[in-house]
Amino acid sequence: MVKKRSVLALEALSVNSSLWASIGSCLPSISETLLGNEKDSELETACLVTIQRVIRLPSNASAAAAAGLSIPICAMVWKDRTLGKQALEVLHAMCQHKTARIASDGTTLINQGAVRAACYALTSFPKSESLAAKALETLSLLLADEESFDASNSPAIVDAVNEESNIVRVLCASFGLAIASHMDMDPDLFLNVYSKWKTMFLESQKGEGGARSEGQEERSDRKSAIPAYS
Repeated sequence: MVKKRSVLALEALSVNSSLWASIGSCLPSISETLLGNEKDSELETACLVTIQRVIRLPSNASAAAAAGLSIPICAMVWKDRTLGKQALEVLHAMCQHKTARIASDGTTLINQGAVRAACYALTSFPKSESLAAKALETLSLLLADEESFDASNSPAIVDAVNEESNIVRVLCASFGLAIASHMDMDPDLFLNVYSKWKTMFLESQKGEGGARSEGQEERSDRKSAIPAYS
């Protein structure tokens, strides 16, 4: 109860930007709270709101990453249907700062599950243009740094894509529909071309036993592509 009251008090104080630097010293404790086994949505929401406010300060964003805050936040994205969207917004805000994406000790958000969280949001969250934009920008920021592709981070990126295998399809469909929209092209034309491309790709994979029937694949592709974000 004392912990919850303390977090709620921090949330109330975090409205005042002049206190953000002081509240930043509490980030390790907030991280411990989120990493705990307590399931209290009010407590978790207060933690997320507080973090989202104070990490606008670059030094706090770095402190949040150093405290391992992205670990429970990423876990919320793919495990908690109630708080997942808000957790994505916090992760998106954290990724705005390179000092948070790549800490001074070499720790990266990629190795703390951030790529998988962004991929999961794109493939599994209810279709929302604003959420999709945040997930795409988060993914873009995570992959923009040259350090993201060193030997320590590459396996985490590969694992994330393997875990969320539909991410490549969603990105391709979203990109195509965005082009169709920009060029005032009939989206059905793109979907038709996209489905044919997938069919040709699957035909080439038949020898490896990875193909499904053409009709089944076309229905699946159209279903996944139509709600993609432009």
